[in-house]
Amino acid sequence: MTRPSDLLDAAFEYAAAGWLVHPCREAGDDAKAPYLRHGHKDATTDLATIAEWWQRWPAALVGLVIPPTHVVLDVDPRNGGTFAALSQALGSLPRTWASLSGRGDGGMHAWYMRPPEPWQPLTGTRLEKSLGVPGVDVKVHGYVIAPPSPHPLTGDPYRWLDPAQPVVALPRRAERRLEQPPPAQPRELPTRLDGNARDRKVDGLCRHVARAVEGNRNAALYWAACRLWPMYPTAGEVARLTSAGLAAGLEQREVDTTLASARRTTGGRAA
Repeated sequence: MTRPSDLLDAAFEYAAAGWLVHPCREAGDDAKAPYLRHGHKDATTDLATIAEWWQRWPAALVGLVIPPTHVVLDVDPRNGGTFAALSQALGSLPRTWASLSGRGDGGMHAWYMRPPEPWQPLTGTRLEKSLGVPGVDVKVHGYVIAPPSPHPLTGDPYRWLDPAQPVVALPRRAERRLEQPPPAQPRELPTRLDGNARDRKVDGLCRHVARAVEGNRNAALYWAACRLWPMYPTAGEVARLTSAGLAAGLEQREVDTTLASARRTTGGRAA
């Protein structure tokens, strides 16, 4: 069982090695979300600040910021992801720094060095889908929960497979996948809903977006927009989803970009 002192010690060790860390919520509906007002953007290596944070939130999970020199492949079995499927799609992957989720279902974070410039990968939610491997996201920014943080559902700690294993270069075959547009998705037929059911569905999508926490807001808006566009939404329905994105804390530019990206992906259009 992970003790609060273990979490503080780990945060100190990461920071001393130059990694930006920040405290994350250990329980509740917003578990894993940052405690800090500006999320992972407030992360630091300052040991005194870190000590103050864990004195205030002694059970906080350790959030580890992904630096611009790294990329993380996030394998999520809940969405069908497995490391075996990832290896099958990309070929044998080299051993690298990797951690297992405390959920105990095989979820993992595999860290790689990003290729040198002028590498031009896809960005944002399109990047997350670009490997074409179900249940595997590509993270080039943001943060991940680091060992020995206990998983909010199981209480079991995240753990490194081999703490001494260095981070290796992203395989070239994975680079090529990330430089190309994702495969076209099957276009859904417009949803046939009566007026009340349709309004409830749009309302549910908007609530999902408005309640999204920092670090997941763009993904929540993209998910909702990919379900709205195939309905051939009215201008009013698009405006409602736009307002939900703004209420979640996104900038107008971010909302417009995400809606446009979802529209291209689904091939949907306004009524």
